[in-house]
Amino acid sequence: MAWSGGTFTRANGVTEWQDDAALGVGIEAGLHDAQDNDLATGINTCLTKDGQNTPTANLPMGGFKHTGAAAATANGQYITYDQVNDASPIKIDFANDRLGLNTSAPAFTLDVNSTNNLGEAIARFDNSSGGAGLFFRKSRGAAIGTNTIVSASDTIGTINFQGANGTGFDTAAQIYAFVDGTPGAATDMPGGLIFTTTPDASATPAERMRITSAGNVGIGRNNPGTYGNVEVGGVANPTLALLSSSGSGAILLLQAVGTSETRINTNTNHPLVFYTNNTSRMTLTAAGSLTFNTAGATIGGDLSNATVNDRNAIMTSTANGDTYLDLIPNGTGVISSVSCYNNSSRTNGSYTGLAINNTASILTAGRSGTGTYLPLNIYVSGSQSMGFNTDGTVQLNSNIGTTGSAANVYVDIADNYKLKRSTSSLQYKDNIANYTKGLTELLTLRPVTFTSKDDYTKFYAGFIAEEVDAAGLTEFVVYDTNGLPDALNYANMTSLLVKAVQELEARVATLEGA
Repeated sequence: MAWSGGTFTRANGVTEWQDDAALGVGIEAGLHDAQDNDLATGINTCLTKDGQNTPTANLPMGGFKHTGAAAATANGQYITYDQVNDASPIKIDFANDRLGLNTSAPAFTLDVNSTNNLGEAIARFDNSSGGAGLFFRKSRGAAIGTNTIVSASDTIGTINFQGANGTGFDTAAQIYAFVDGTPGAATDMPGGLIFTTTPDASATPAERMRITSAGNVGIGRNNPGTYGNVEVGGVANPTLALLSSSGSGAILLLQAVGTSETRINTNTNHPLVFYTNNTSRMTLTAAGSLTFNTAGATIGGDLSNATVNDRNAIMTSTANGDTYLDLIPNGTGVISSVSCYNNSSRTNGSYTGLAINNTASILTAGRSGTGTYLPLNIYVSGSQSMGFNTDGTVQLNSNIGTTGSAANVYVDIADNYKLKRSTSSLQYKDNIANYTKGLTELLTLRPVTFTSKDDYTKFYAGFIAEEVDAAGLTEFVVYDTNGLPDALNYANMTSLLVKAVQELEARVATLEGA
């Protein structure tokens, strides 16, 4: 047992009992009682083996151990070495400075295993805005506690997600924190994150996403920021999908600040192609040309607030099934125009343009860069029907119908106001017969003088179309689209005059012969 400071003597009076025995002195009762009381006091102040007494001060062991101790089973009991070294449930690997829970061979500084639903919780109970924290720290110092600055690209911390493969564990995904740049003293620690996943039929993780110290995000790209703040790549035809879970549709919002522009951009020499229903509909080439990729494609919608070169706005609209293309000037007193060029250079090529200003509509053709003009030709069914020459004359094709009028051209009201060329050649005529009307019909006509209703100052001589029609001389009458008399072919009426003169000549010859 352990002694607690009692003082034990074998003195019988002033000498030891052995000395008294040698002198022939016997044991005296009074002296023996004092010794017994001293011994009892010492024993009562010791730690007994059954734990009846408790220590009143620290018990130094002098470098020795407690041996043969039982495993602790309750609070206030010593935990034995066996209990922290047999993985039931704790294993302390003193040689490698590792702590394991439910494992006899911890592979990491802290290695936790369980057959139940396992989760780690870090809670903070504090009346403040702060929360619990989990810190991963990295120093290049070789000894614990030394603070040596890290270097660019050093990994600061890793979270690994692993799954069993039958014989061990393979990594399925990882999250890395790394030094993204060159760190400096005190307040300069550029950092980034790397997210990896392991592809099917592989055990090697591959980088999928990276967030740089500049805030750029790369999905499938390890150097985002070259083309934008968020870059997607690394695969053929990378796709960014916005999928709505309701009937409200998906929205891609591009919002600039102030007067800054918002861009949809492509790389050098790459077109921008617009798809709907997985079908290419429209292409904007790298040179800026816009083409529609679907037969019968139309432009719809109201773009009346859009500007083109700060001059004109383009608007399309529909009404009652009709479609209109309007060029609306962005202001007043300016010109709206449409021009067609024969090559990609607007400064050196032929063009046809339609323009309108406050006073007139202008249709013109010319060659840009030279100041010269070109003839303006109108084609129908692949053939020229009419042409306007640079000297102001009008040119008709050779297949236009004939009326026999003496005028060079003739407006045929009855034939949808067609402009026809006047000819008298046999090659343009058919069903030719002698004219039978003459003096009798001529005498029914009433020559008149008149003024036009839009000009009362000038008098004309002629006939009334309705009276010529009533006389049965319909071959000289021009009728409107309602079939009513509208004008007269005065030049053709010379055939009636010639016939009347011939009849008079015959009468004169008869009289002279008598």
